Amino acid sequence: MRALKGLGLSAVMLAGAVLVGAGLASSAAMARATVIVEPVFPVYRPFYRPAPVYMAPPMVVYPAAPPVLYAPPPYYAPPAPWAGVPANPASPAYTAPNGQVCREYQTNVRIGGVVQPSYGTACQQPDGSWRVVN
Repeated sequence: MRALKGLGLSAVMLAGAVLVGAGLASSAAMARATVIVEPVFPVYRPFYRPAPVYMAPPMVVYPAAPPVLYAPPPYYAPPAPWAGVPANPASPAYTAPNGQVCREYQTNVRIGGVVQPSYGTACQQPDGSWRVVN
C-alpha cells in the first residue's frame, strides 16, 4: 500500500480505488477506518462479447414477368393512286419557253368544306402527266 498525504486527508490507493481516511496516523489504523469513495481508474474487467452473427437479408420474391408477345407490325395500305383533280381547259395549249406544252385550267376545289373556284397553269411532263406550275 502506498500512502498519500494532501489537504489534511490521507488516501490509500488499493486495487484501483481511493480509500480516504479522516486524520488517521498509522497505515493499519487507516486501513481499518477507511471509506471507499469512487474508483480512480475504471476497473478492468475482461468481458466476453460474442462474435456478431451475420444473417443473409430476407429473400425478395418478385412476381413473374408477363410473357412477351410480339405483334406483327400494323398494316398500312398503300395510298390509292391519285386520280388528280378534274379540270377544264380554259385556253388552248401553248409551248412554254422551256419547251413544255402548257395550258390554263379552271376547276372547283373544296377548302374547309366550302367549294371555291380555282384556276392556274399546268404543263405536260415527259411521261404524259400534267403538273401545276402556278
